[in-house]
Amino acid sequence: MRRATVATTSEPTAPRVDRGVLADVLDGLRAEVAALTARVAGLEARVGPPADAGDDARFLTAIAESTLRHYTFSARELVNHATVDPELRAALGGVTSAKRVGKRLHRLAGHLVGGYRLCRVDRDLNGTIWIVEQVGDLHTNS
Repeated sequence: MRRATVATTSEPTAPRVDRGVLADVLDGLRAEVAALTARVAGLEARVGPPADAGDDARFLTAIAESTLRHYTFSARELVNHATVDPELRAALGGVTSAKRVGKRLHRLAGHLVGGYRLCRVDRDLNGTIWIVEQVGDLHTNS
């Protein structure tokens, strides 16, 4: 019976890279990050920064506490109602585009936020029809 032998070799060496090449690659990466940062800033300037959970809770609370509490509404109707409801107008953060408001409503649909849940009810010529439901006791955050 023959015994297998394993040839031992020295540890593999890392390939040598010219520091100038590394510096060029690093400069390219820095430029790419700067370009992406500028692009994100431009997009946020057009559509606004992403909303946080606190903004979402204020948004749904403002809708629920407006006269729309027990009524169905479209994004267009919500924007129109904000012209006469200062709290709702503040919660919209100056957004007057029904399309942008509608996208936010779609993002929040079905999620429990601040004791409220936004539900899709129907669709008509104005788009999706919504209603805000109170879920649990608002004082216990359930």
